[in-house]
Amino acid sequence: MVKPMKKSPVEAVRDFFDAFHAQDSIALDQSMADNLMLFSYIKSRSKGNSMEKASKSDFMNSILNIPENMTFKETLIEISHTTFEDIATVHTTYEFHVNGQFSHSGVNVFTMVYYNDKWLITGITDTRNMLY
Repeated sequence: MVKPMKKSPVEAVRDFFDAFHAQDSIALDQSMADNLMLFSYIKSRSKGNSMEKASKSDFMNSILNIPENMTFKETLIEISHTTFEDIATVHTTYEFHVNGQFSHSGVNVFTMVYYNDKWLITGITDTRNMLY
């Protein structure tokens, strides 16, 4: 039996975003480590700067509880990655739109490990540059 080609970390991040936009809980769950943590640095003119921390289950719940009448799209602008053996980081700049309107932009940093024949996201840190 021929083993499938190893995906790149960038392909794994693109798959994560496909699942994110489809609100596919199974694919999202399988793309992330169980003990994944997310950190967000939010820069807001009116509210000041803040840091938020979320667990994998917090993140999953927030995605799955988006109302059906709301559309959202995170467009990746630039993507780069660094890989050493079975560890990788993927950096992306992005723009986020809600119901077709620009919401914010920022940078994502994904830390990843190649585990059980796939790239698994172990951590996500992002910045959110809010307009307000």
